[in-house]
Amino acid sequence: MKLANGLAFTLLLLLSAGPVAAQKPPPGPAAAKPVDPVESAAQAAFEALPEAERRAIQNDLVWVTDYYGASLGTFGKLTYNALVAFQKQIGGRQDGILDPQQRQQMATLAQRNRAAIGFKVVTDPVTGSGIGIAASLGLVQEKTVQGTKWSKGADFILETVKTTPDHADMAATFDRFVNAAAPGRKVTYKLLRPDFFVVTGDSGTQKFYTRFAPTQDGLRGYTVTYNPKWIPNIDQLVIAIANTFEPIAAGAAPAATPKTAPTAGTGTATPSALAPPPAAPKTASVLLLGGGYALAPSGALDGCRTPSVNGKPAQVVGSDAGSGAALLKVESADAPAPTLAQGDTGADAVAFGFSGGHLQAAPGTLRGDGKTFTASAQPGMWGSLILSPTGQVRGLLADDPTAKPHLGGVVLASSYRVIAADQIAAAAAGHLAAGSDGNTAARTTGELAQIAAKMVAPLTCGP
Repeated sequence: MKLANGLAFTLLLLLSAGPVAAQKPPPGPAAAKPVDPVESAAQAAFEALPEAERRAIQNDLVWVTDYYGASLGTFGKLTYNALVAFQKQIGGRQDGILDPQQRQQMATLAQRNRAAIGFKVVTDPVTGSGIGIAASLGLVQEKTVQGTKWSKGADFILETVKTTPDHADMAATFDRFVNAAAPGRKVTYKLLRPDFFVVTGDSGTQKFYTRFAPTQDGLRGYTVTYNPKWIPNIDQLVIAIANTFEPIAAGAAPAATPKTAPTAGTGTATPSALAPPPAAPKTASVLLLGGGYALAPSGALDGCRTPSVNGKPAQVVGSDAGSGAALLKVESADAPAPTLAQGDTGADAVAFGFSGGHLQAAPGTLRGDGKTFTASAQPGMWGSLILSPTGQVRGLLADDPTAKPHLGGVVLASSYRVIAADQIAAAAAGHLAAGSDGNTAARTTGELAQIAAKMVAPLTCGP
């Protein structure tokens, strides 16, 4: 098990909601690189495997390389680099495609490293969650009011939490963790999705990672707070813990038998194994204008022969070259008149778009007179509606999140171009009746989501 600069972690169960908070914009995305045929072949071979095996490989990579991504079963640069690094360790060919012998070597070495520190997934007796614990660290286990705590003084504290059903609002809880005020506390990453949220950062000399997920009777989550200098490989251990977390433990299960893509006698994957999976339909989000019209980024409609909005046929009826926006005629697109921002409303904003079939929020920061937005937007959020803290429309996300850097299947915070409010007005001229609710107070992410849900719809592009 080797150490890479990974995520880090802390815990507060907060009970007061707050408005959207400012965040320091991270560096812009790296420049696009030419497609590497070797990496593409490795991706095809990896994606040909069952999801359970893809996740198992990534989980093992945490224990045998510097891999610091999540075990979500999705392929990215981190996965490819880790696969090649492992092959180099064992003296094999370095193409990112594991043959059966290499896969078995990886599984054996990873299990040996887990056993060396007594790492195993346990079921929290209070919350019912599953989580990985390293027995060799000599952690003290004790029951808390809302969960269980495993600790080693101030150097390592892992605390689980179970909320009651009346405190099961994901967006509100996310806001509380993001906006928690404590001396020296700095949030370095935040992500809100329907199935979980993550908040990470620094708190003085400590680091923290918080993760919560919904269940049928409240939220389940945990926070790890630790001293990054406590023991070697502590960052990697924290990642391993994150990859084991289950809101409700599924129970012990035997390890999956290592599998790999079909290989020829030389160990090279066969053409059938390297064939890419069927392309998924292009997805994006649109702003409903009412009266049977909607607005979307023109790029999201490139090559789209049969667009649909909310599952119903749509037709491109106009475009604005200056803003990069396209006007669509859609069925039953009734929506309230949006309140367009008049001038600068500040740097804080939240983008709302559909990803994975659900409306998702991506808090971020506007820069450059509102023409650039930095946030962790996810696939499908191309065209997302960007709202100010008071609920005014600042613009639409003009770029595709799938083209941005990923970490373990999650799109990292990146910079996006914005179709600004004045450009929306120009592109939708004659089809947009701007409104105003008169609100001047900052709203929570949950309140903003209620506004966005009435104005945003999913766009799907058929071939």
